[in-house]
Amino acid sequence: MNRGVYGAAAGMMAAQSKLDTITHNLANVNTTGFKSERVEFSEALERLLRGEGGMGDVLGTLGTGPVESQRYLVRSAGSAINTSNPLDVAILGEDGAFGVMANGQMHYTRNGSFTINSKRELVTQMGHPVLDKNGTPITMKGEGTIKVDDNGQISQGGQVIASLGIWNADTWQRVGDGLLTAPNAQPFETRVASGMLEASNVNAVEAMVDMIKASRVFEMAQKVISTEDEASQKLIQALQQG
Repeated sequence: MNRGVYGAAAGMMAAQSKLDTITHNLANVNTTGFKSERVEFSEALERLLRGEGGMGDVLGTLGTGPVESQRYLVRSAGSAINTSNPLDVAILGEDGAFGVMANGQMHYTRNGSFTINSKRELVTQMGHPVLDKNGTPITMKGEGTIKVDDNGQISQGGQVIASLGIWNADTWQRVGDGLLTAPNAQPFETRVASGMLEASNVNAVEAMVDMIKASRVFEMAQKVISTEDEASQKLIQALQQG
């Protein structure tokens, strides 16, 4: 009988994990360049059931409850938002991320909302230096209007300064502050759009529907545990009376 309780408890933990993930996604529905996260589950252990005391034909399988099997970032690109700011740059397509330096380490971001700091370095809104194709921070050297062309080449007053460094990887991992990491990231060529920002790829309507489904799973698992508990109490009472 405890097997049912354990399975239902595992279901509650899985549903809570999914609810936490959806809540985090919804909280970032307006975060520039944010990539939503998904979590998948599988059976922790499946027992093969056989007849005749385990020596007969296979009758089926018996699960022991779900466990988290995979957690990943959804790569799909968010919609492009026109800002008309030449320092706002959006990567076109779902692949690639800008290289930035944060805490002495190279990271990546899809948030192309850049600015110029007091050292005339191109930085993110968090102050992280933006890197060129060689992994070097980009410093503005000239005067005049700053432009970024479709290939990520930056010029000021008609003088080419650097090219935005973009890297790509099979999978990205989030490290906070809108930054990503990937040990196998490689230099990547793609097109960008200046004066545009990439919106979050969170679909608020789909996320709300998923939240309702996960909440119902949690409630159902909770009821299973209550039912199992009531059944256990009745069994104990029957044994005491017998």
